[in-house]
Order: sequence, then structure tokens, then C-alpha cells
Amino acid sequence: MAARVAQALEEEQHLIVDAGTGVGKSLVSVPSVLSPSRVSHKKRLVSTHTINLGTLHAQRITIVKKVLPVEFEAA
Repeated sequence: MAARVAQALEEEQHLIVDAGTGVGKSLVSVPSVLSPSRVSHKKRLVSTHTINLGTLHAQRITIVKKVLPVEFEAA
């Protein structure tokens, strides 16, 4: 999934991914943050079905921010 996200970002394509519980959807933020198009300040949208998933994603983003060597914003 992360590889496909990276490819879509590189080719400047839209991508929709439907993934089940526990497959690591939060890690999809990694190629988004490391993508060269990040420099141009292009936005990415990650949508979740429930508030619980949105809260969990926010917690994971905090971890990703600590691990990656670049600064980024997430809301």
C-alpha cells in the first residue's frame, strides 16, 4: 500500500485505497511526507470511516513526526 502511494505521488495521480483493520494505514503517511512533491506544499487527504479511526491516525502521526527526519503538518 505504501509503495502504491509513493508511486501515485511520484506520477502525480489520485489514489483511493480501501484497507481493512490492522494493515498499517497510518504508515501511508511516510511516503507522503518523504515525497519530493512535499517541497511544493501539495496537500494530501486521508479519510477514515469512523471518529475512532481518525483519533488513532492522529496518534500514529505523532509517532511518525518523531521518527522522520523532516518537519510536516497534519490536521
